[in-house]
Amino acid sequence: MNIFEDISKKVLNEDFEADGKFYVYHGTPSRAEKGLLSAGFERSWTSANGGNMYGKGVYTTFTFSRNGSNARGGYGDTILKAVVKTLNNFIIYKEEIAKLIYGEFNVEHQLIKVFGNNFVNELRHTNEPCIAPEGYSVNVTFDKVINSQGRDKSSESALALAAFINTKHKEAEFQVNGYIFCGNHDADVCFIKDFKNVYPVAVSHDMGKTFIPVNSDKGDEFDKFAKNDIDLHFQLGKHNYKLYKELDEFPNYFINNYARVKKNGKYNFLWRGRSLKLGVISPVWFDSAPETFSNAGRAIVTIDEKPYIILNNKNSGEFLVFTKEGEYFCRLEDLENVLTNFSYDDEFDEEF
Repeated sequence: MNIFEDISKKVLNEDFEADGKFYVYHGTPSRAEKGLLSAGFERSWTSANGGNMYGKGVYTTFTFSRNGSNARGGYGDTILKAVVKTLNNFIIYKEEIAKLIYGEFNVEHQLIKVFGNNFVNELRHTNEPCIAPEGYSVNVTFDKVINSQGRDKSSESALALAAFINTKHKEAEFQVNGYIFCGNHDADVCFIKDFKNVYPVAVSHDMGKTFIPVNSDKGDEFDKFAKNDIDLHFQLGKHNYKLYKELDEFPNYFINNYARVKKNGKYNFLWRGRSLKLGVISPVWFDSAPETFSNAGRAIVTIDEKPYIILNNKNSGEFLVFTKEGEYFCRLEDLENVLTNFSYDDEFDEEF
């Protein structure tokens, strides 16, 4: 028996509330409540046992009904009420919401705005099976994706689009922020691809009859990790897909404002203080590097078995390189040229 079958109310504060925010609901086991109410939704907590039919993301509903569910989002005895920060670049199959966001209900126009004309033109001529994120084979046609028959159950349209992207245009996975549709078995679904585009504001332990606001004593911790954090996986894919494809390893979020990345057995860093479009901080990749920089903005790295200290000048934001003895070596942006022209034999001959 689905835990939501006992909910007697049609909707609790349905869709957009008077404050203009878009509220969604997510069911979860009680054991996960503490983490979600402290750090918000995290990509690393995503179920590895399925439940990702449209891809990895946060699965929510924005309506409750007697036979409803929480849109496949990890059913449990706790219901979170959450705010979606923005519905920009969502593909929306719900007419009233589409009109609020796009000024009209025209899925084709939404696709053009989010993906561009070339993507849509290719989709127009598609009539073939594609593989959805969880491995399902879905026959994709343009009419199916744009929901041309006006079906109430638009989940099949969203799934066809997800399958087309998964099979034909992997890079487009990061151009769309999510889907809003009506499921065959679920209530109205809001699928959010960016895990940090949504954060919890209240919790219910009685099947959604009453909600308790998120405890304000969490303060700075909640703001830092739940409201203002970044889903690095999604944002890097969106802003620098070329680098995203090249990397062998990187975390889902910044650690102390840095993210160590790995490519071809060597290391570098992304820094939260610069645009992800600019990529890694160093033109030279390191043989070894710590997981993150220290609170003082330092990291000890090695290049050709020689250690260097990388320092972030907090006043200018510029990265500087020092020897292990603490002597200034060069600016990090010049490191490649300096190493190319620098002779260690000349530098240390006098010691022998």
